[in-house]
Amino acid sequence: MRKAFVSASSVHRVENSVCKMLIFKMTFNSLEGIAMTEEQAAELIIAINTMIAKQSMDALGTGEIISGAAGVVAVLAFFLSIYFFIAQKDNAAREYAEMRAEQRSATAFKLHDEFFGEEMLKARDIADRFLMERTGVHFRELHYGPEGEYMNSVFRVTEFYERLSLHHKYERIEINLSTDLFASIFIYWWHNYLKSGTEEPNWETHGRLSLLDSEFKKKLGNDKYNKLKVRATAELIKNREMARASPRRIEGA
Repeated sequence: MRKAFVSASSVHRVENSVCKMLIFKMTFNSLEGIAMTEEQAAELIIAINTMIAKQSMDALGTGEIISGAAGVVAVLAFFLSIYFFIAQKDNAAREYAEMRAEQRSATAFKLHDEFFGEEMLKARDIADRFLMERTGVHFRELHYGPEGEYMNSVFRVTEFYERLSLHHKYERIEINLSTDLFASIFIYWWHNYLKSGTEEPNWETHGRLSLLDSEFKKKLGNDKYNKLKVRATAELIKNREMARASPRRIEGA
């Protein structure tokens, strides 16, 4: 009986096919736990297939047989390096996202502390008492009027809300937390004073405050927003009545 002759390249092709099947099975099973898109997974499989194909060409060129076990180890090492790279990248992205979330929350509380600090409370009191008898009057007119010195406090409150609006615009603050901390009192200032006082086509202040109002309205929903708007009007009427009942000179302008 004639003995069958099997060349080195034939043996290598058989071993290589077995290696491919084993590696592909390992790869697909492992990919289930990795955050990858289908396109990324396909690219990884193609890369492994290309690597094995290159090993085949090297073996045919030298006449040497690459051990199936060695092929598995080599490709597995390659795959593990990809796995750990992806895992590290995901961890880094997760840590960065957590850090940014903490920073945005810290910004909200820092601004809240400023808003209720002694200096801002004084400025808000002066501005509120000055504006409650001048609703609907533009700030430019008040600034150049006989009592313009009181507008320093008004502009301080306005500037605070401008900064808050920019924090929202550039995602530098946690929006849900900001809404809880600032929306209610902003609605009071916006609808009673700031909207009419800053309304001017070329004044950026009005645009920024309007964007902040829209942001709060979107987060609160129409029903809750409208209730706060009605409450703001009622609070202004009540505050004005109390101020008229106990008139006193506005101090510390």
